[in-house]
Amino acid sequence: MLKARSSSPSAAEIAPLVARRFEALVQREQLDLDRLSRLSGIRQPLLGAIVRGEVEPSVDLLWKIANALGVQIGALLSPGPAPDFELVRAGESRRFSSRDGSFISRPLSPFAASSPVEFYVIALEAGAEQQFHAHAPRTTENIVVHSGSVEIRIGREPPHRLEPGDSIYFQADVPHSYRNVGTDEAQLYLVMIYRSLPGI
Repeated sequence: MLKARSSSPSAAEIAPLVARRFEALVQREQLDLDRLSRLSGIRQPLLGAIVRGEVEPSVDLLWKIANALGVQIGALLSPGPAPDFELVRAGESRRFSSRDGSFISRPLSPFAASSPVEFYVIALEAGAEQQFHAHAPRTTENIVVHSGSVEIRIGREPPHRLEPGDSIYFQADVPHSYRNVGTDEAQLYLVMIYRSLPGI
């Protein structure tokens, strides 16, 4: 019988894990903190604190760092190869939130640096908006609205309003945002595919 083993880091593991992976990726890309600060829009002192494992980065910061390095977010959070089998109970899964807590992302697939696909469930408070910089080239997002009313803005296009059951697929290598235009919390399912990885 297969035994479940988790590839999702616990809360206590996040800061040191991101610090190790972050430092390795910075060295691989031959970047210094000054250049990475310009690429990510994150102040140097905060980047330094993340590298030292002193700060658990919010989902906003994780995305900015991943985008600046041109990698998927799993490359920052993966403790190793994806497991052959993983069972994660809803109450035990790790959640990543925005700095104000209005956007919460819960991974539904194992984090693995080599995996081109990531699957999330997202909760967005009423009236909240979450903005994203452009992801790595050729990255795509496929979103399904489970509950609530959401506007998705992609680049300079007019916003697209989605209701429960609606889905949208788009190239996410441009700035984009999700906004809850309803009066209740919205829940979305998101599949991200990183097509810029080798062989993809």
